[in-house]
Amino acid sequence: MLVMSVSHDSHRLHDFHVSKLDIRMNPVSNSLECSLHLFIDDLEQAMKQGGFIQKNLMSGKEESEENKISAYLFQKIKIFVDGKPATLHYIGKEEAERFDAYFIYFEIKNIATVKQIEIEHRLFHEIFDDQKNIISFTKDKKLKDFLILEKDQIRHTFKS
Repeated sequence: MLVMSVSHDSHRLHDFHVSKLDIRMNPVSNSLECSLHLFIDDLEQAMKQGGFIQKNLMSGKEESEENKISAYLFQKIKIFVDGKPATLHYIGKEEAERFDAYFIYFEIKNIATVKQIEIEHRLFHEIFDDQKNIISFTKDKKLKDFLILEKDQIRHTFKS
């Protein structure tokens, strides 16, 4: 579990910038199930700067913003399965145990076998020079790979 420390003052930003993307192969549904853990204020700031949304995520008024959230995320995260671009299907989001973070879920359907997965992950690099994006890949209930991408390294290939 990734522990993130932030200020309890809702007007102060947290001291570091990190997201965590977990990718799991599900052989029953023939899909890659993805969960992305991120800070809500980082998402708001990046989307506002990119012209996707104004503010107040998790205020109860964001239902109409779901398409904007997925459009922003899928612009910043690209996945290639066995050399071919994958279509990411947004499932939804929920507030994390921490009041200031989200879990965002998406999947890649119709994936029976996987030899390699290439990820391009540029989330929040446009707003934070110190952004770290953690990625893990699990197949057959075993962690196959785990890494941290920084601004100067936005691509990685997992071999299964």
